[in-house]
Amino acid sequence: MAVTFIGSGSAEATTVTLGAHQKGDLVIGYAYRHDNNNAPRTPSSPARWSALGLSPTGNTQSGLAAYMICESNSEVFGTWANCTSVGYLIYRSANVIFPVRTMTSSGFADGQKSGATSTFTWGGCVPIRNSWVVGVGGIRTIDTDINTPPVDMVNRVSRVGATNGHLVMHDTNGEVASRSSGDLTLTGTAAGWGSFVFHIFETNISL
Repeated sequence: MAVTFIGSGSAEATTVTLGAHQKGDLVIGYAYRHDNNNAPRTPSSPARWSALGLSPTGNTQSGLAAYMICESNSEVFGTWANCTSVGYLIYRSANVIFPVRTMTSSGFADGQKSGATSTFTWGGCVPIRNSWVVGVGGIRTIDTDINTPPVDMVNRVSRVGATNGHLVMHDTNGEVASRSSGDLTLTGTAAGWGSFVFHIFETNISL
């Protein structure tokens, strides 16, 4: 079955309440820290979160993406350490054995980017086969420019901090064969930022 998007949410906090979901759904979580290079950590409970990787640390900011397969319709997001905001995406009909990967047909995706200039970069991704592609990222300041997704993506989450920090989560809203790296010009004050791009495998993937 094809992957479908179910819902999303976010909070300027270390945890958030998950929206409607069911057993077998895939939850992608992203924790961002706008004031420190010491990266967030997944919760000790539930302990089923599997870290995907960092949106690169540096420039006084850091982030961590992870995934979890729901075992019921009453899952909790858990409390993530070392973060200032969190967000999530829920998908149905993802592969429960190999749901999310950063690997591509030619090796690791060109998916992890960071900087401290007014050019925010989303990495490229060439999945092993046609797949949904997800991009998560954040910036130390508040800059609504990053709400604008790349041309081949849609915005699912935008969490603006009360004083600083801005987290976003995008996806391609369907399967793609690939997506190219691309830049976004920020009109606000240049500040540290990081982004991470990866892809979702559907239920009937054959590796």
